[in-house]
Amino acid sequence: MKCTSIIGHFIYCRPLFSAAPIIHYSKPAAVTERIVPDAGDTDGRQVSNKVNDLMMNRFKEKCGSYICNDLLGCDVSTEEGVQYCRDNKLFTEFCPKMVAAAVEVVEEIIQEQKKG
Repeated sequence: MKCTSIIGHFIYCRPLFSAAPIIHYSKPAAVTERIVPDAGDTDGRQVSNKVNDLMMNRFKEKCGSYICNDLLGCDVSTEEGVQYCRDNKLFTEFCPKMVAAAVEVVEEIIQEQKKG
């Protein structure tokens, strides 16, 4: 199981990056039916992009960054970085805290969307 997503030259915290579709499709019918916008759904994509930006910015405010290497303090694309994380128990102790922070951000945004 990978804990990061590589987009361009950045390695993003995977729990955070993966949460964006959850927020956009948090309406009950959409969650149960797993609706995904089609390529021609530009309005849906614009909403998704706005929600994603909001989520990323909130996570950055809460945690200082959404870039995995910044959060961990090492380059996890190298063997040395992975070993550093293992030696310092970052994958087992720090990363779960980032998952919890991502969940909190997602829950806050979903609650805001429900209010109106």
